[in-house]
Amino acid sequence: MPDTWSQVGKTMEVSDEGTVLTKTSGGDFPIHVAGGELLSSGVHTWEVVINSGAGTNGNRDMKVGVGKQGCNVEKGDHHNKGDAWY
Repeated sequence: MPDTWSQVGKTMEVSDEGTVLTKTSGGDFPIHVAGGELLSSGVHTWEVVINSGAGTNGNRDMKVGVGKQGCNVEKGDHHNKGDAWY
């Protein structure tokens, strides 16, 4: 079974048994979301399918990566603090 989006902020909506993520509001600001599986050591791989980017401003910028446990899902820019790598 695939991992699911289990930690999301109030501007995000999760559907399709936790596998589809949609930003429903909040403008063009970056938002952090996280899956439920905690990674420890070693090599990890995952597959992400991106069906669409921004619908309002044409900005298709997205970052996919890893972050430390406990990042606040209501904020972005965790990479500037050394807590996430995209």
